[in-house]
Amino acid sequence: MTSLKPFYNLTLVFSLLLQLVISGCGQPLYAQIVDKSPNIFLTSSNGLIPEVRPLPEDSGEIKLFLEDEWYIGDVKSFDREFIINKPLKYEIIHNRLEMQINGQTMVLSHNHVKSFEWFNVTDNRRAVFLNCKHLLFKDDQPVGFLEILSEGKITLSSHKTAKKFQRSRNSPAARGHKKDGFFVNVQFYYSVDGGLIMPLPNKRKELFRLFHDKKDVVKQFIAWNGLVFKQKEDLVKIFDFYNLLSEK
Repeated sequence: MTSLKPFYNLTLVFSLLLQLVISGCGQPLYAQIVDKSPNIFLTSSNGLIPEVRPLPEDSGEIKLFLEDEWYIGDVKSFDREFIINKPLKYEIIHNRLEMQINGQTMVLSHNHVKSFEWFNVTDNRRAVFLNCKHLLFKDDQPVGFLEILSEGKITLSSHKTAKKFQRSRNSPAARGHKKDGFFVNVQFYYSVDGGLIMPLPNKRKELFRLFHDKKDVVKQFIAWNGLVFKQKEDLVKIFDFYNLLSEK
């Protein structure tokens, strides 16, 4: 019976840590990254950033939204002006925000947005997006926004772009579509201790190297919970778990 005791204790620790990860206890994951202003509710434009424009009617544009639903959120411009508590959508093809203001759909280019965030009722969490041109990347800087997925010793983020497909190519993305169109391409990124942002490794061996002395514990956590590296939800659990361990 004594040989089972260490395994039992380790299992109990994993169980307690997982409960903390799921419940979202502690500081917000994006606390070290988002520029929190004490004057967040004070704006020089009375709640409307000057570059906001009405959405042209019947423009016939092809659109691809990050989320199909409207989510209540806040927008911060590079000039420290804010739009607070408005229904938002992010349109990926044109890299712009659409928002409902006074019963009208308005648009704002990503060039004027430093960050935005909304409450995702599906995931029951606050989603935070930072403009890539405000961040430091090791390689090419993408256009658009990074979504912060897990924050701590290693910050996990994702970037989504619209990729065009042609039906004639018979690509997996084009199956089931009769016309040419767009699909969402996802690239995950990471940064260590707030350093340069780099693409997340695709190979398991390279990914485990990020966890250093805690890689064996992380491997067990992944195995016991049946997690995979290709799914956003599982990646968030893995990095939340590692960041929680790193706080100890």
